[in-house]
Amino acid sequence: MTTSNTPKVSIGAVSERDVDSLLVEEFASPPDFVSWFLERIDAAFHESVEVVHCRRSATDSIGESDVEVFVRGGDEIIAILIEDKGHAAAQPGQADRYRERDEGHVRAGRCQRFLTVLVAPKIYLRGKVRGFV
Repeated sequence: MTTSNTPKVSIGAVSERDVDSLLVEEFASPPDFVSWFLERIDAAFHESVEVVHCRRSATDSIGESDVEVFVRGGDEIIAILIEDKGHAAAQPGQADRYRERDEGHVRAGRCQRFLTVLVAPKIYLRGKVRGFV
């Protein structure tokens, strides 16, 4: 029997709400996570970044975003609306509704540009979803 200093962790079912809460917590942490996340979605800034605003279950008259993050880099603010999928199928027109909410943030002057991002297991992404980064 070999031993390791790495603890063995077993987690049962993980819900979308669990992932949303974890994302919000990480966005509220020092900027390392924000920079890492922005690099993964090809939105990295050349300057340092800060989270201006972050919330879970952001709802308006058009629908709901699982996580909504506003990030400032230099003079620019980007809205990142995140849809988290674990098992549930994408709803018809869901990506379009996200885009419509994003465009509303730009029109209201809350940001200069936006990204709509899908966070999901790789297997979920295989040919199932269109319209998200």
